[in-house]
Amino acid sequence: MMSAGLLIRGQIKVEWKSDLEEHEDTVADTTRISPPPAFEPVQLASPTTMPPSGENWLFELKFDGWRVEIAVGAGSAKIYSRNGTDLTTTLPDLVRAAARLPLADSLLDGELVAVDEAGVASFSALQRAIHAHDQRHLQIYVFDVLRLNGHDKRGLSLRDRRPFLEAVFDDQDDSWPIRLSETFPYSKHLWDTIVATKQEGLIAKCVTSRYSAGRSRAWLKLKARQAQEFVIGGYIPGVRDISALLVGYYDRGRFQYAGKVGTGFNDTSAAELRRRLDAIQQSDNSMEKTPRAAVRTARWVKPQLICQVEFAEWTASDHLRHASYQGLRTDKAPIEIGRN
Repeated sequence: MMSAGLLIRGQIKVEWKSDLEEHEDTVADTTRISPPPAFEPVQLASPTTMPPSGENWLFELKFDGWRVEIAVGAGSAKIYSRNGTDLTTTLPDLVRAAARLPLADSLLDGELVAVDEAGVASFSALQRAIHAHDQRHLQIYVFDVLRLNGHDKRGLSLRDRRPFLEAVFDDQDDSWPIRLSETFPYSKHLWDTIVATKQEGLIAKCVTSRYSAGRSRAWLKLKARQAQEFVIGGYIPGVRDISALLVGYYDRGRFQYAGKVGTGFNDTSAAELRRRLDAIQQSDNSMEKTPRAAVRTARWVKPQLICQVEFAEWTASDHLRHASYQGLRTDKAPIEIGRN
């Protein structure tokens, strides 16, 4: 099966030069067992509609998955979500793979993905794999390092951090489930390939920037298709389970209505959603600016569940058009969900 990175490999690639004598701390003392380090907050990208220009920017695939942080001890490992939730018991095979990395006291930043039949990272495929406890097609693409063998690397520029990762993954092949994310200079050909292969987009990163927790303009996300997370505020019952979800997002702490999501369910996912939503029902609507037509038939729920949604566009009235449900997310908190 072709990985997401292989779809554009061999076209235009940034080559990083590294003097390994300067990077001796890429080799760990693994003669003794030590626990993995604790979670540290991750850096986040800000949305943009135009790619930045200049030689100080590199580009990576924007993967459609879960952001994760890999913590590696000597012969041990943990995997955390972007908000610090321990995913170790959810991803035992990947944790075992991480524990085999030649590292100790290290933190790596990356994205957990599942590759679909077309060779593209798919959030729906990831949801199915997690639900079925099937890790055969799960991979983690590592794209940054916070800590390496006891040395904090966050104060270095990305240009200086990247060679450490390349040294760690130098001998890994495409059969290894934890691999290095590739980097590219921007070109129209690259963007056309991203669009043609229906991938999510690109992340632009300034090579002179340090690693800084929280959202930053040093990392920018450029989307090739419209998709983001929304908080479920209610639903409209269907003949069997669900006719449509009513979703929203937070704007300066206020829960705003975004629209209906009426497709993307199958019998299994609709039944599971209905069960989970009925368990958190409430009498009042938490969303502001909900249209009267939706209010008449809706059942309201506590804003606790987050779903991934693909859609055609935002309408003039700031509602989703042709929205399709892709699955639930558990790697973020509802209050974090804003309009991208």
